Amino acid sequence: MKAKRFLNCILLGVMAELIILSASCSGKDNKISMPSGGNNSVSDIISRQMQEENPPYEEYPLDEEGYYPEEDAEAEDYVDIVSEILKEKEWSSQRLASLAEWDKLKVDIDFSQMNFIVAQGQVFDMMLDAQSYNGMTTKINGKFVSQESPYGRTYAALYYDATACCQTGLSFIINDGLVFPKDYPAEMEDIAIYGTIRVAQIQGMEFMYVEVEKYFFE
Repeated sequence: MKAKRFLNCILLGVMAELIILSASCSGKDNKISMPSGGNNSVSDIISRQMQEENPPYEEYPLDEEGYYPEEDAEAEDYVDIVSEILKEKEWSSQRLASLAEWDKLKVDIDFSQMNFIVAQGQVFDMMLDAQSYNGMTTKINGKFVSQESPYGRTYAALYYDATACCQTGLSFIINDGLVFPKDYPAEMEDIAIYGTIRVAQIQGMEFMYVEVEKYFFE
């Protein structure tokens, strides 16, 4: 249960305000209307799913050392996710000269053609059935965010709704010798990535990310 609860916070690389899906979004400027009546909106479905997988703290007994199951007493139990993946896999990322080059790339899942609600629903489905998307190509043009956690620094490209209160997106890994922060965009600056969706097993958890093959930012 410890790994499952933590995974819901870091999967797809969005943390604190970078959590991949918000369960409270209802941007009225979105173009797609959701079914009325009952709890059928994407936000309601997400909320119910998160509650089912993450019961309140009081439902968990403390362990022998007085910690909740998702809390670790020893930080050395963690591994750096990005470093582990880069050690195990060989691929290279290429920085494109212009966004026009990125626009021409064809993929299985093109987030650049989705509005916020559609993108939110797509990411939610990917969370529920990660293995079905393993190996598919995708492209995202969103806002760059990063977060330091016990599992190292992770990076994500996010979309925001019209009110900028809710976000959705995917984690990514660029293998081009980039050093954070000097070689990356500033937080919330635009970034466009293209690559293959991968699902890595890290300490018994599934971590979904985009293995970036081509990318662009100013």
